[in-house]
Amino acid sequence: MAIKDWLNSVTSAASKATSKSSASTEEKLTIDDLITLERYDEALEKLKKRVKANKGNYRARIQLADIYLKTGQAGEGIEEYLSIADRYTSEGFFDKGYALVAKLARMIPHEEKLEAKMASIRRSKRLEHRRQLIVSELGATPWAIEVRQHWPELIQGPIVEVLSREQLTKLFPLLSIVRLAAGDVLAKKDESKEELCVILTGEIGAEVVLATGSATDLRIFHGGDIIGDRALLKREPWPATYRAKKATKVLVLGREGLAQALVGEEDPRAFLNTLRMQENDDHVAESASKVKAVDP
Repeated sequence: MAIKDWLNSVTSAASKATSKSSASTEEKLTIDDLITLERYDEALEKLKKRVKANKGNYRARIQLADIYLKTGQAGEGIEEYLSIADRYTSEGFFDKGYALVAKLARMIPHEEKLEAKMASIRRSKRLEHRRQLIVSELGATPWAIEVRQHWPELIQGPIVEVLSREQLTKLFPLLSIVRLAAGDVLAKKDESKEELCVILTGEIGAEVVLATGSATDLRIFHGGDIIGDRALLKREPWPATYRAKKATKVLVLGREGLAQALVGEEDPRAFLNTLRMQENDDHVAESASKVKAVDP
């Protein structure tokens, strides 16, 4: 009996030692180890906790996205990749964001969402370079900070994207800024005020007074929109009263500034066509003529 008891105690001790060793080994397994061992469920659980604690841990987020893709959760993997790319882009790391989406596109070819995202990142990078160029050219101009602050609104219109870099650096220093409070009038109907305006931020309503005496907005313009092109480029009166709907900032180009902008311009017609490409005043004039037609 003594020998049997002794053997049992030895076996039990060995078993406990093996169990403790196994547990210790498990505790030491890293996320990379779990991924190597293809124990994705465990790796996924750890990565989710790590990402929840720190959204800026891009390595963990990329690992998380990769596991989603490997385990058939393509939707979650794509969204995580795109979310990381958005963070990179917002922080100015355009090349990193693009490379990440391009990598995903190679894994999942012909995915329209990814093609659109890569095009968006290329556009963002191009516009950021233009922003830096314009701000640098403005230098100590008092309203240079306004351009930086309201850049997201300004690029909603065509002028920054369509004009060449050379045209932008020539044009922007020639602009002045006008600040309007809600209710202030930028230009009155039929006024001969030869100015072209690019809305920097805020809203401008093009209003007419009906036969009843009440005013109505034919159109409302926002950041990036160009108005006054008929007044400056065609020397025609303003087709409506343009009034600020709320606090608004407008970049203004006068006749003298236009003349300077055209000096040395290889293709003046293309430059002028860009300034009037939205044809906002023409649309207002057309709407105003229809309102007149139905007035009693």
